[in-house]
Amino acid sequence: MKFFRSIANYLSILFLVWLIFANFDISFDRNVIRLYATSEPSDIGNKDIIGFSRQVPLGVLEVRLRHGSVQITKDFVVSTYKNCLIVDLKNWTCMESNGTCVFGIYEGVYYTWACQHISPFEKYTFVTRLRYIVLGCSWDWEGGPQQMFTCALRPFVN
Repeated sequence: MKFFRSIANYLSILFLVWLIFANFDISFDRNVIRLYATSEPSDIGNKDIIGFSRQVPLGVLEVRLRHGSVQITKDFVVSTYKNCLIVDLKNWTCMESNGTCVFGIYEGVYYTWACQHISPFEKYTFVTRLRYIVLGCSWDWEGGPQQMFTCALRPFVN
């Protein structure tokens, strides 16, 4: 009986550590904000295991402020925008060089204005880190029980 109690204690501690890492983005660079991108919610098709409309995790975008410009990194591709007004990491605005599109982040929320083409964020829906990890785990679950090992590692590698 003592053996099962100690295993339960270890699993409880592991779950708490998993939740902490799933909730908090631990980054030592104060000039970077990470945005967790998913596909647009779809009303067509199945719901995931916790009842949300089906979304697909698309990756993490890193927004970095550097020398009066905004750099956006997605899949190791860096796009730099220089025509920007920057207050801080969670409040900035950029304008395309021809002035036709304005986009940015206001109090941590992405916005776009008068864009006739796709801005850097237009095709994404952004969710919290925890939601992004849980969404990835719901896709892992559909891959079968062997994929749950991937879910256990998600907070530490995303």
